[in-house]
Amino acid sequence: MPLRENHVLLLRHCVRSTSKHIKVCDGVNNTERIAALSEFIAAPFPEWNVRSKWCTKRGKEIIFNLGKYIADSITTGSASNNVHVGVNIVSDDMPRNVDTAKALMRGMREVLDAAVKSSSSFSYHGLDDMSIDRMAFGKSASCSHVHPIDRAGQIKERAARFPLTDFIAPDELESVIASLGVFDESVIRLTDNHPSSIFNYSQHHCDGSMSLSMDLMEVVAEMAFYSRASHIQPPFLPFANDEIVYKMKYLKDYIRSMEGLDNKYSARRGLIVAKSILNALSQDENSFHAHPKSNKDWISITIFAGHESNMRQVATALGLRWIVPPPYFNDPSRDQKGQIVSVPPGSGIIFSSFPESDDDNISMSFIVPTNLMSADDANTTIHQKVPIHLLDMSDSELAIVNDEAATISLEELEKRIRTTLVQYPDLRTCYGNTPVDQRLENFETSKSLNTMIAGALIGLVGLVIALCYKSRRKHKYVQLVGQPEVEMNAW
Repeated sequence: MPLRENHVLLLRHCVRSTSKHIKVCDGVNNTERIAALSEFIAAPFPEWNVRSKWCTKRGKEIIFNLGKYIADSITTGSASNNVHVGVNIVSDDMPRNVDTAKALMRGMREVLDAAVKSSSSFSYHGLDDMSIDRMAFGKSASCSHVHPIDRAGQIKERAARFPLTDFIAPDELESVIASLGVFDESVIRLTDNHPSSIFNYSQHHCDGSMSLSMDLMEVVAEMAFYSRASHIQPPFLPFANDEIVYKMKYLKDYIRSMEGLDNKYSARRGLIVAKSILNALSQDENSFHAHPKSNKDWISITIFAGHESNMRQVATALGLRWIVPPPYFNDPSRDQKGQIVSVPPGSGIIFSSFPESDDDNISMSFIVPTNLMSADDANTTIHQKVPIHLLDMSDSELAIVNDEAATISLEELEKRIRTTLVQYPDLRTCYGNTPVDQRLENFETSKSLNTMIAGALIGLVGLVIALCYKSRRKHKYVQLVGQPEVEMNAW
């Protein structure tokens, strides 16, 4: 059963709700506390009708539609060509990621079920369950932590190299922030009453991560954008027009790109996620995706449902960049090196290979929903693919080396990982010791009687283990439902 196509998607989760709390540092005792946002923001908050940082109702509907888009775009023309589709969906244990994976599976199933009905030569499997794997997203116990002071120093250095005014004109910046009028005057005093200094990296939390003012700016941007994408009425800051909201989101993207790109912390996490991706890209016709009783060609689809931060971490590990299209705000003439990386909810990096073709390169693109705020309903969400650009990883300025959609060999991707490990040599042990999703390991099939009997016995044991594992995962998810609502550092 030859492998016709192999697709791997790293996906950001759904549009989610926001927390009404924020982590602040007591400068006197240098201790952190959880404070109510209402202490700092003088504006009514959205009524999400879901728990803090969980998928909104419309957020899940958008992901459902994305599942339909993915299944349709990958399987178009395959239903009449003797094809079997194998799907493997991997999530970490955060409820919003699990819910994202479930919504995606429902959308894909709708399209694939229709394909099965229209052609007896088309089949699929893999949408009845998912794999919960924290380590696939860089949460490995074998990896040492990056000291907060070291991380803060690298963030400050990057912000000094790429000041915000390089990407957005100062008058635009000040007009956006001044138009909000939502910050308590004590927060304005933190920034010396100067709007653009809200991004001053000299004021930090106790762990050295970011200033309170920047943290608040992120929350304001999220509430404004997510409430509109979720059709919450009234949205946060109802007087703000779409242009202002997209510029607010761009300010958040700047903060996240300063914190989450090209530093040791992002490389540590990104190397592990990239390892999972490359492992999925390396599978062949003996992979678990292949149905052992089928003689059809097959298409493999592996999807990792993760976080916004995972995208920038992989961009760090592999030297990738992309620029989102309008209506998202960006000025390519100001950001020619792609240093501001935007990751809207429901967007993702897709890697595709076609082993049966003459070209063994892997194509890469970025899928992004372009009308999250304006779509009348989730079914009218428009998804667009934009090029992935490769960075020259030997250049200290990390200049973009291609202007077209990136195609690259698996060997070149592995070489880029080695380059990152050379830059951060103490991450080698972490990278080497972290296992990947065991369900992606290869197995062999044989027609001998003894092998079939042995396989049946192994399969029976595996079934028992799988049922126990499934039960444990369900129990684990129930436990997740009871966790506190405040989760401050998960993006």
